[in-house]
Amino acid sequence: VNAVHETAASAETAEPPASKQQASAEWNYDEFERTVIEEAEEQGFSRYEITVSLNESCMLKAVRVYMIFEKLNEAGEVAKTIPAAEVLETEDFGTDFQVCFLTKQPAEEIKELISGISEVENVEISAGAALKTAEKPQAAEPVKEAPVKKAEKQPKPQAKTEEQPKHHSGSKTIRVNIERLDSSMN
Repeated sequence: VNAVHETAASAETAEPPASKQQASAEWNYDEFERTVIEEAEEQGFSRYEITVSLNESCMLKAVRVYMIFEKLNEAGEVAKTIPAAEVLETEDFGTDFQVCFLTKQPAEEIKELISGISEVENVEISAGAALKTAEKPQAAEPVKEAPVKKAEKQPKPQAKTEEQPKHHSGSKTIRVNIERLDSSMN
């Protein structure tokens, strides 16, 4: 999962997407991401393209993004983000970001998970559009057989982690650099 975040090298547009159709047009998947998505869909996972808007007054956006990813990882797998995960971690984006998410849960439950996090202003979820370049991977089937087998193993451990959060009822803490807190307080 982290490898997908690291390989996702895309920039956020200057304006947030005006509609769900425009948001889905921005998704460009590399070969590895397409393989993971196709394999997950074959195993019954749904692909959602989620646009999350944080409050403009949100001081620690990276913390909110981390909390959102924690909730999403409990319910499925984050395949890609716009902007890239590194940009989200450095808070070098506006208030909106997008997530390509693979899960077996309905969209309504995912929306409730994200909306329950403080300082989340809006959540838009749309079903993932057909992959634009799906024809190219099919032409190279013999080459892709090995990566497909590896991708099959990834969702199985994720199913085990879906059950674990139900048993944990403790509170979570997030460490924040004291300099960041000082600068946000001033």
